[in-house]
Amino acid sequence: NSNAKLKIYILDIRSITAAGWAAFFRSLSRTNNSLEFINLQHNNIDDEALVALATALSVNLNLKVLDLSHIQTISAEGWQTFFTSLQNCNLALKQLFLRGNSISDAVVPSFISALASARSLARLDLVGNRAITSVGWIALSNILQHPNSNLTHLFISRHNQTTINDEVVIGFANALINNKSLKTLGFGYLNT
Repeated sequence: NSNAKLKIYILDIRSITAAGWAAFFRSLSRTNNSLEFINLQHNNIDDEALVALATALSVNLNLKVLDLSHIQTISAEGWQTFFTSLQNCNLALKQLFLRGNSISDAVVPSFISALASARSLARLDLVGNRAITSVGWIALSNILQHPNSNLTHLFISRHNQTTINDEVVIGFANALINNKSLKTLGFGYLNT
């Protein structure tokens, strides 16, 4: 039974366990297709719960904003599975916040593939993902050359500033040559 009036979830409840989140996300995949905003930052979501969220997102094509920032309980493998499962979804996602997580270079290829299918994505925030090295950032710059990319705002790095080096800046500069959509590229922290 769908609740068509429920449009926004703002969730920052650290007392809910990963098992509780997994059950909640499984119910979302069966009950509501009208969600537009989900804020899950600072919660105890684990890999299993993230997979359940991916399943819910694959049937919810109305979601515009997803904030999964500062969730230290998700492993790099969990992120990989999450992005792989979203690769063939037609998400209407416009803003994706992934600040301060354990996304690593190994996750970047599946992440790029997922982004390529998210044609409506305009804002991506990856600030504070310390496990992404200069190699990962350079690989990520390729999303700006993808024909489906409509990113207007991209924010990367911060805490591990040594990963933003000449090669990364050159990689992004080259990716921007034919890009017509990006308006903001933040290396470091911008509060916008």
